[in-house]
Amino acid sequence: MSGNDQDDPSSSSEKVSSKLFGNWRQAHTVGYLWDNTASGLILSTTTFLNLAILRLATVAAGCPGNPEDDDENCTKSVYGLKPESVLTAVATAGQLVGAFLTPFAGAICDYTSKRRIVGAISGWILALCTLIQAGLHAKTWFIMALLQIFAIASYVIHQAMVLSYLPGLSRLDDTGVLDDPDVRYRVNACSVITAFGANLSSYIFFGAIFVFSGIGIVNIVNLVQGVIGVVVSLIYFFIWHPDNGYKGAFIHIPPLKHIHPIKLIESCSGISIIALKEIRASYILLYFDFPDVGRFLCGYAIANAAASSFATLAVVFLSQYLNFDETKTLYVIAQVLIISLPAGAYGVKLMARFSPKKSFSKYCWCFCSINNARFFCHPSNGS
Repeated sequence: MSGNDQDDPSSSSEKVSSKLFGNWRQAHTVGYLWDNTASGLILSTTTFLNLAILRLATVAAGCPGNPEDDDENCTKSVYGLKPESVLTAVATAGQLVGAFLTPFAGAICDYTSKRRIVGAISGWILALCTLIQAGLHAKTWFIMALLQIFAIASYVIHQAMVLSYLPGLSRLDDTGVLDDPDVRYRVNACSVITAFGANLSSYIFFGAIFVFSGIGIVNIVNLVQGVIGVVVSLIYFFIWHPDNGYKGAFIHIPPLKHIHPIKLIESCSGISIIALKEIRASYILLYFDFPDVGRFLCGYAIANAAASSFATLAVVFLSQYLNFDETKTLYVIAQVLIISLPAGAYGVKLMARFSPKKSFSKYCWCFCSINNARFFCHPSNGS
């Protein structure tokens, strides 16, 4: 019964109608979708921020700011790292910190009633980091890059808190069914669509301002981080405070509810010990009892790692190895985001025609073939 709001028995029959997100049995489903919208907006800032940090790091290293220029006397080093290595080091550090804290976040969700508090704190840290990064310029770029470590880690923790609400959004207590898979799949699909829609819309909007205004990559980052930071702060304010929420003519943002723990803490056991025990128990369960699930989760972890690092590695590859300027880089990444819409729809048709396992196998072969083909492509031979 993970995610059930047991201190509010009337919540199972509470319905909410949102002109933006449709009708739902659980009122806080709309709050859940709004949080995914905020996540999509945050993700849309990553490419702009990476481009600006790379430009400022390159200049700080004594290199020309324009990737198309060449300077044989360029030191190509800043704080002991190549300019492009600053981005990858920050992304790696942020993901490692997030991965280290995730088991503790899971223990908080299962064994305490603090998930809403931790969700609020991690959300506010993320929003605050975004707002502070609006002050990016030549003298603060390294501090803003380090701040991205906290932003990435807080994003990972925040997502763990938000996802813990998902099981409770599909329960139907009045019919005696604790969980309705159809409702759960619908919530999942809508959350992905809202996050991706917010990401793509924000990316295209600010990308168009950058291209047609010519204000420069650093200035557009100042604008993007400031606007998105304010919008995300407002969304988190309404969602994560129990006495807040917003209801207008077109927008309804209900707060996420308090949830009791679903497991009891053993005597003389703290959250840290519990988190380590849960890791061990999960490993034993997956290795001995459900090896297929274990292999699936390993594959999913690898695929998710590749997807989460795309905004950083794409910027480094396009800028440093293909010598693309900011406009070309933004254009290529926009194409990738846009083409993923019909690709997602085609994936659904593939699974309808073949089994999910065969569809996934075909995807893996296609993905590996494309990436291996890139190995033989180099700008010097015109590929």
